[in-house]
Amino acid sequence: MNTLNILGKGLLITALLCGFVIMALTGAALYWGWGDLPTLMQWHYSVGAIFVAVLIIHIIHRRKKLRKNITQATDVLFKQKYPAYCNLDRLMLTFENVPVIELAEKLALPLPLLLDELKQGRVSIQDPTRSLRENLKDNDERLFSAITIALKLRFNP
Repeated sequence: MNTLNILGKGLLITALLCGFVIMALTGAALYWGWGDLPTLMQWHYSVGAIFVAVLIIHIIHRRKKLRKNITQATDVLFKQKYPAYCNLDRLMLTFENVPVIELAEKLALPLPLLLDELKQGRVSIQDPTRSLRENLKDNDERLFSAITIALKLRFNP
């Protein structure tokens, strides 16, 4: 991502947060009768209009994420057999319960070669008889690295 894109996202979120806080404060002031009523109404309506405009821009900017969240929610609600998780998540779910020895056997790789390559890739395997998830705990980056190293050894020696 380029710097301008990251800066834009940060400014959008900051504008939404500031707008929400100002609307809450002016709303509370209107409710409890603090300050000048016409001025507070003007501020409340103006900030509300800007908030809605920035919210629409934010939704348009993040439409792919919104579509992904809607798809995942419908998968959960309707209990889909093959949910539309991220492909990387599905790949990791496929391999995480496979012992390292079995992974080497299925990919027709010598176990010492696989263990050496994993060690060079900074993926420490304490016990090859245990699954990748047990060896790597909750470190998904290392789990994904182990999978890619094994697949690369198999298909790109």
